[in-house]
Amino acid sequence: MSGGSKFKDFRRHFPETISKNIMKYATNKVMEWSRYTFVRRVGKVQYAYCTHCRKEHTSVGLKHNEIYQCPSCESLTEVKQSGRGRGKMYDEAYLLYYEKSKVNPQAIIARGIYLVRDYTGDYHDVDTKGYVTAMYLFEPGNSQMYQRYYWGFKDGREGHFFERNSICSEAVSSMQNKRCYFAKHSISKAVKGTPFQYSTWEQYGGEYGCSDYLKFFELASKYRCIEFLTKIGLSMVVIEKLTGKKTYGAINWRGSTPEKVLRLSKQEIKQIRLSNLKIDCETISYYQKNKHYSITIDEAHILSSIENSYSKQIIDKLIKETSLNMDIIFQYVIKQLRKEEVSRHYSDGQSLLIAWRDYLDECKELGMDTKIEHILAPNNIYRAHQKTTEKVRMKRDKAMNIKIANRLDELNEYYFESDGFILRPAESATELFKEGEALKHCVGGYTRRYASGETDIFVIRKASSPDVPFYTMEIKNGEIIQTRGLRNCKMTREVQRFVDDFKNIKLSRKKNRVKVGIAV
Repeated sequence: MSGGSKFKDFRRHFPETISKNIMKYATNKVMEWSRYTFVRRVGKVQYAYCTHCRKEHTSVGLKHNEIYQCPSCESLTEVKQSGRGRGKMYDEAYLLYYEKSKVNPQAIIARGIYLVRDYTGDYHDVDTKGYVTAMYLFEPGNSQMYQRYYWGFKDGREGHFFERNSICSEAVSSMQNKRCYFAKHSISKAVKGTPFQYSTWEQYGGEYGCSDYLKFFELASKYRCIEFLTKIGLSMVVIEKLTGKKTYGAINWRGSTPEKVLRLSKQEIKQIRLSNLKIDCETISYYQKNKHYSITIDEAHILSSIENSYSKQIIDKLIKETSLNMDIIFQYVIKQLRKEEVSRHYSDGQSLLIAWRDYLDECKELGMDTKIEHILAPNNIYRAHQKTTEKVRMKRDKAMNIKIANRLDELNEYYFESDGFILRPAESATELFKEGEALKHCVGGYTRRYASGETDIFVIRKASSPDVPFYTMEIKNGEIIQTRGLRNCKMTREVQRFVDDFKNIKLSRKKNRVKVGIAV
C-alpha cells in the first residue's frame, strides 16, 4: 500500500474538523488564562473591554498588567493598555484530546491540537484557533501516529503529515515550550464500549512517563495482557514496560492466557494475587529460575534484590571469609527479613547484606571470633550491628581525621543545595560517629573505608538546621549505594526528590522531563 493510500485509510478514523465543543473547552478551560481587559481613555473617562465576554464598560484607574475581574462575566483578566505595542502578544497552548474512531467501534483516537489566541491585531475580535498537529489511532493489535511538519501556523498554512515509527507525546518534544494540557475527561468517553474501557488506564498517568496516557494506550493496543497483569497486582511490571526498564525476559507479552504470559501455574498466579507485594519483573524472573528450590513468591521478592553485581560481591566476600555457603546466606537473609524489627530497618535483601557485611567487618576489628555461630549469624542482625558499631566508635583515632581532611577538596565538588536541603561530604571521623549516634545507624563503621577512598560518605542536612544529622548517603564509583535516616529509615518523598535532583545534576546530569498539566 502506498504512503498516500495508507494515510487516507488512517485519516478515515478522524473527524474532518475540530468540533465546536472541543474549541469551547479549549477557550474556557485550556486557555482560561488568556483573558484580558484592554483599557483606553476618552478625555477623562477610562473604558475597559473584556476579551472574553466582549463587553465594554467604564472603569476607574486600571493599570497595565494588574489583575482585574470583569464585572460582566466575572472572569479574572490581565489589564493591558490598548495604546501599547502588541507585536508579540500571541498566546499559544497545546491540547491533547481523545475521541472515538469514526469507522471502527473498537478503536479510539486522539488529536494533538496547537491553540492560538492572536492579540497582535484588533483585540475586539479574538477567537481561539486550533490546528491539528498530531493524530493517534489505537485499536486492538495496532497503534499509529501521524505528525504534521511544522511551518506556517501564524499565516494559516498547514504542513503535510508524516508517519512516526512509534507513539510519542508532543508535550515533551515539539510542543514542550508551550503550555501543554490534555483532556483527561475525554478518555472516559472515548474508551466507553471499546476493549480499552477496562484496560486500567486510570492507574498509569503522571509519574510513569506517560502523563497524557499515549504510551499506555500504545502498550495496551499491542499487548492484551496489560489489563490482566494490573488486575492481579502486577502494576509494577506494566510500569517497567511503560518506562523502558529492564524486564528480564520474565513476561511473554503476547501470551494468550495468564499461564502463558507469566509462565506460571494457576496456583502460582494465585500466590501472586495473595502476596500483597509490589512484585516486579526481577522478582518474577528470579522465581521462574529458582522455584525448583521450593521457594515462595515472597521469598523470591526478598532474594531478587540481591541479584546484582554489588550484592554478589558481598556474597562472594562472605563465602570467601567465612564458613557460609550460598544456601545458608539466602536462608539467613530470608529468616532475618521475616523479623518485624529487622524488616523495619532493612527494606530488602541487599540492604540486609550490606548490614551483615559491615557487622562482620566490625567484629573482626574488635577481635571477635566470627567462627562462633552466634557471632557469625546473630539472631537479630540489626541489634548485633548496633552494638558492634558503638564499640568500634571508641577505637577510631586522629589519623582517620587527617586522611578524611585530605579528601575534602575533591569531595566538596559534590556539594549540593536545593529545596531546603544541603548535601556535603562528611568532614571527620568524629562527625561520622556523631552522625551514627544521632541517627542510630552504623555509618561510624565506614570511617576507615571513607578515609582510604574506598567509598564516599555524604551527609544531608536541612538548610534551616545545618548542624543537625538528618540523612546519610554512601556513594561508590559514582553510584548511590544507600541513603539512610533515623534508625536506618527510608527516604521521605521530599528527600527522595532532593536525592534525585542531586543524582541528575551532579552524577547523571540527565535532563529533567517536561511535565504535562491537566486541564479540568
